[in-house]
Amino acid sequence: MSIMSFRLFLISVLLATAFAQSTTARRGRGGRWRSRFRTRTRSLRPTGGFFPTGGSGTGTGGLFPTSVVAPVDPVTDVPGGSTVIVTTVVTTDVTATTDVTVTGDAPTAYPTAEPTVEPTSEEPVPEPTTALPTSAIPTTRPPPATTAAPAPPSSTYAPTPSSSAPAPSAPTGSTKKKGLSFTNPSQLTPWTGKNVGWTYNWWTTRGDVPTEMEYFPMMWCPTKLSVSAWTTDANKAISQGSKRLLGFNEPDQKGQCDITYTAAATGHQAYMNPFKGKALIGSPAVTNGGGSMGLAYQENFLKACAGNCTVDFLNMHWYGNKQNAVYNFQLQVNKTIALGEKYGIDEVWVTEFGLNDGTDQEKADFVTSVGDWMDTQGKVGGYSYFMTSDGILNKGSAISPVLGAAYAEL
Repeated sequence: MSIMSFRLFLISVLLATAFAQSTTARRGRGGRWRSRFRTRTRSLRPTGGFFPTGGSGTGTGGLFPTSVVAPVDPVTDVPGGSTVIVTTVVTTDVTATTDVTVTGDAPTAYPTAEPTVEPTSEEPVPEPTTALPTSAIPTTRPPPATTAAPAPPSSTYAPTPSSSAPAPSAPTGSTKKKGLSFTNPSQLTPWTGKNVGWTYNWWTTRGDVPTEMEYFPMMWCPTKLSVSAWTTDANKAISQGSKRLLGFNEPDQKGQCDITYTAAATGHQAYMNPFKGKALIGSPAVTNGGGSMGLAYQENFLKACAGNCTVDFLNMHWYGNKQNAVYNFQLQVNKTIALGEKYGIDEVWVTEFGLNDGTDQEKADFVTSVGDWMDTQGKVGGYSYFMTSDGILNKGSAISPVLGAAYAEL
């Protein structure tokens, strides 16, 4: 081989070797082509929470997980206001170095889960407007009492003038015992001329109640209305002819007023006592539930008053099933009368009562029996079957043909 040919052969070998090395250096591990020198800025978004615990370097278990080799994203701030910049340099021998730079104040801790909010002990109770609150209308009834009321303690209650009847100059109100509860005054229209003496709506303003019916405002619950608002409305009702004020609605019942008997005693003195001599004042209206409800609650309320509550009549509710309904109803009324006599209170008002089951005719027969009986009881001042809504005492704009008709005949 000539010297010239040998030189040409040697040059071709060197060129082939250089080309092969250049090709190797330009390929990455995944087969992607990379430039000889490239700087990349990446957002670190490891899965499973922010930076896992471990060492402070790179690699698995370190400050940043191996997922930093994910596809390139724009620069992203991490918690605490820090910015992470990752710079990768690839050399021709297919080795790579990664520099991690954190700028700004690094966070001291990272959340691993969404924060939990501890509930408050109770939700605030908004003060009502002039409209009747929906919670004021009873939606559930207590089950019939299955146990007798506890026997009265041996100690006696010494009534003070504040717990006795008001001065003789105080008004006595309607002499008609039958009453009606309503949520819209239009429900009362078909009852005009039906011997209805009084009415109430679980609230403090009467609306367009027929003039032949006396309206009783109710202090539904001391947590629902301010003293000043109640005082204004009650005085207005009295000026319009109201002779009685109704106390708290079922303070012994969940979902209704639901306050302790000590709170009821305190509230009664603040809300009701100031009207002594202006109107006759009722106690809280309790259910006929057993245990600490019903008559037990009523007596505990009177004890907590310690003679400092003006109470002119006891207020009670009764709901039960049709079996032995007349007997059970009369028994509860008589027990309430006895409790009143023990504490020097001469009158009982049944401001809600009704049957939980039975046909319209069975309910009508019940109403006739207990209504006629209450009309003969001197210590029953008034009663009101629950209620004038459509499907109970009313049917549309008229009196319902069976139950309503029976009540209208009383």
